[in-house]
Amino acid sequence: MIYADFETRGVVDLIKVGQTRYAVDPATQALCLRWSYDDEDEIHLWHRNHPWIEKSERPDELIERIRAGELFEAHNAGFEYNIWNNTLRREFPEFDVDLKLEQLRCSAAKASCLALPRALGD
Repeated sequence: MIYADFETRGVVDLIKVGQTRYAVDPATQALCLRWSYDDEDEIHLWHRNHPWIEKSERPDELIERIRAGELFEAHNAGFEYNIWNNTLRREFPEFDVDLKLEQLRCSAAKASCLALPRALGD
């Protein structure tokens, strides 16, 4: 299992337009991606170029695990799905694999099914 979280920025209001419209907007950018695998303790980081830091190398193991169909869990996984497929891949063609819906697992949905708060802060 891959556990992942994107940080992004954009000019359209995510709450007003929804995650798909936000992700496809040309001004939306993937700033960084953090992930871990359930079989190790290390937390990995990929980030784009910034004035003070060079872009990270292509995360080959992550890409190959996604290509192989490994499960991908995130809190509100639909957002990560849209950012991976519509924003990250548009900006960085080296991420050359689609994340598939059947790979997704959503911790927010799991929380909701258990009558737990969906918000991470709660």
